[in-house]
Amino acid sequence: MSTYVFKEKQFSSLYHKYIISGSSEIMAMILSYVAEKFLFTPYSIMYLKNEPYCKDIQKGLPLPLSLAVDVGCGTGKSTLPLAPHFKSVLGIDFSDSQINMARQCNAAENVSYTVASAEQMPLEDESVDLVNAGFAVHFFDQDKFLSEAVRVMNKNGCLALHACHPSMQVEYKNLSQDLTQVMHEAMANISKFDCNSFEHLSSQYQSIYEAVPLKDKKWITDITEKVSMSTAGLIGLLQAICCFQIFKDKDPNGANELLKNTEQRLHDLLGEDAESAVFNVYFKHHCVLACKS
Repeated sequence: MSTYVFKEKQFSSLYHKYIISGSSEIMAMILSYVAEKFLFTPYSIMYLKNEPYCKDIQKGLPLPLSLAVDVGCGTGKSTLPLAPHFKSVLGIDFSDSQINMARQCNAAENVSYTVASAEQMPLEDESVDLVNAGFAVHFFDQDKFLSEAVRVMNKNGCLALHACHPSMQVEYKNLSQDLTQVMHEAMANISKFDCNSFEHLSSQYQSIYEAVPLKDKKWITDITEKVSMSTAGLIGLLQAICCFQIFKDKDPNGANELLKNTEQRLHDLLGEDAESAVFNVYFKHHCVLACKS
């Protein structure tokens, strides 16, 4: 399986340094969805009104729930943003290396991390208010994971599955079209080494949305996020993609040549700006949301 690379310490360092974080707009959308589905139901108001942290419930402010679980948490980039909104957040990942990096780099008082499988979570039935999986569910056994997610979700508990399209748009002066083409060609070569994951990402999780075994669900696509990146950041991003590491294991010379060629093409286009240029890079995010009613 392609996921073996996540167990490698060197890859975890690359992944943490260069992989993009989840969309801030998607995270806000998830938290709003949780508030809509749980916090402001008549049942939840009765349940929560005596909690000391719920004094603002009548004002309609976001309030912390009990437990969120970030599945396939990696180095914790999607885990830490949940911390202000829940009493406890648990990040789980099958990779010791990723979990160790998460503990070092994305720690908080109410956040913990553990090594565990997405398809067999170490959690009680109906114990979780939010099951979150960012940039991860396309690596899971989806049927087993979705069944497990439903098992651990509370009544009114929510499921959030999100990632971004593998293509990107690079904006810089009058070179945007050419720079974007260079990155698209590099990604197309890398994608050959994990077609299944790229198919899910390219379809913006359509089949995953259809597989979610809950009636109350929604599918959001084409959420654009702008990220500032350098030439080194673009090359680093390619290396931080799981498929590139598989490419490198199978064909080290070919993978290194791809990086070298891509970097050279960027430098040729940018000229003297190659080292100092800061690009606007646009990623297209998507999200599946569901509620266990």
